[in-house]
Amino acid sequence: MTENMSGPHEEKDLNESDLKRVKLTKQAFGKRSIYIERKAEVDVPELNALMGLEDGQTAYMIIRQLDLSAFVKGQEEEGNYINNLVQGILSAAVEAGKVKEEVQNAMKKPSPESKYTIHILKEGIIEPELNESDVVFIAKSFPMVALRLREKILKLTTQGADIKKNS
Repeated sequence: MTENMSGPHEEKDLNESDLKRVKLTKQAFGKRSIYIERKAEVDVPELNALMGLEDGQTAYMIIRQLDLSAFVKGQEEEGNYINNLVQGILSAAVEAGKVKEEVQNAMKKPSPESKYTIHILKEGIIEPELNESDVVFIAKSFPMVALRLREKILKLTTQGADIKKNS
């Protein structure tokens, strides 16, 4: 495996001498219209009852890759949660009882992982159009569906844009 700026990538069985490296040019960016946002259909049979589907049918959603701002925003929200928790505990440290209260209040709030997952789903599910309440319903009622969708959205994000057909 090799590590570069975008993360680990599997190496193919090619000797470096078999591969001629060519520096990317500014002119190449004139062809960027050959790329399109990567999308996928994901079956969610756990949600069949919402649609009243019969045997032999299954519900699905359409997801998309995230752009950098949506991806980073989710990570920032996760960091803000931890920072706010620490600040609350430090400000309550004057009174021992308030520290316990602050920790208990924090335990009632969604975890950073839950908030991150909800953010990823809100940004990555494009059909059907869901509001935050819908996404929270999925996360609370079907946590494994939420995690499966999150992982598929992040996989699309990792893969980057797709090449248009007939380009």
